Amino acid sequence: MTRVAFGFLWFVVFLVAAMIIFGVVVAPDTSAHGDAVQSYDAGYAAGYEIGRRYGKVILLGALTLSIAGTVLGWLPGTRRKK
Repeated sequence: MTRVAFGFLWFVVFLVAAMIIFGVVVAPDTSAHGDAVQSYDAGYAAGYEIGRRYGKVILLGALTLSIAGTVLGWLPGTRRKK
């Protein structure tokens, strides 16, 4: 049971990390040089587009990594006890 819990924890970690990386690297510069409302709207639109375009890839990648790492015992907390 703890292996499953750690596997889910690693899934969340991979998912959040990938979303942050994609948001920072793929998103264009959305600052409107001082106008907070325009910056917010541009950032929201860019984030929505990234989620629409890459959301499935991010989700499936995080799921694949967490399942493979848990089953094979590569991730911390997922090794079988001897």
